[in-house]
Amino acid sequence: MVRKVFSFFLIALMLTGCAAPKLTPTPPSGVEVKIAPYSPPSIPTPSPEREVRPLPTPEMEVKPLPTIPREEALSRAIKRAIADLSRRLGIPESEIEVVSASWREMPIQEVECHQPEGKITLPAFVMGVEVVLMAQGKTYVYRGRGEMVTLCIPGEEKPTAYNPILERVLALFESKGISREEIKVIMVECVTWPDTSLGCPEPGKFYAQVLVPGYRIVLEVKGLRVEVHTDLKGRVVICSPIKL
Repeated sequence: MVRKVFSFFLIALMLTGCAAPKLTPTPPSGVEVKIAPYSPPSIPTPSPEREVRPLPTPEMEVKPLPTIPREEALSRAIKRAIADLSRRLGIPESEIEVVSASWREMPIQEVECHQPEGKITLPAFVMGVEVVLMAQGKTYVYRGRGEMVTLCIPGEEKPTAYNPILERVLALFESKGISREEIKVIMVECVTWPDTSLGCPEPGKFYAQVLVPGYRIVLEVKGLRVEVHTDLKGRVVICSPIKL
């Protein structure tokens, strides 16, 4: 029994000696040990040549882009259209006559001159610029959403395909005492009106907001430019500058 107890204490003492932590050796006497001073890591600073811009915040004022008044945009569109037609035909600008020029609401396909082919455009009406020019007996129509206009209808001859519509319009003028010899047909164009006013709304009247196919006819009556709008059912509206 005494031997077993002695053996147990001897094994425990041996295990304790093995688990004892190792002591850091001390340098021998007379040897100087140098310890380098601690220096924190350096943090890179931005270069003075590089500009650091602040991030935008909701409080920062955003300046809107300058807009051109409609009158000025229309005037520029006329000048661009005349200059373009002059280059195309090789004639002086003085030989080009401005039939009409205005802002008007029209289908987006008409503003874009139905180009490019194959492009799918959802039906919509937008405000666009239209400039109608005449040169060498032909009518040229320019359209766009501002001063940048494009030639849409190049060189229409005197229209003959819409004789039934023209006959109805001319008969209306004859019933008011204006002979056909006093009327000159400038342009006949197939259009789609945005409502039943046919593009000539009268103040104080309300019109059904439905698409109405019809024609836009520009005449010269006794030296005056007259714009006539029609539908396909025989309704005729004389818009400007006279009313019958």
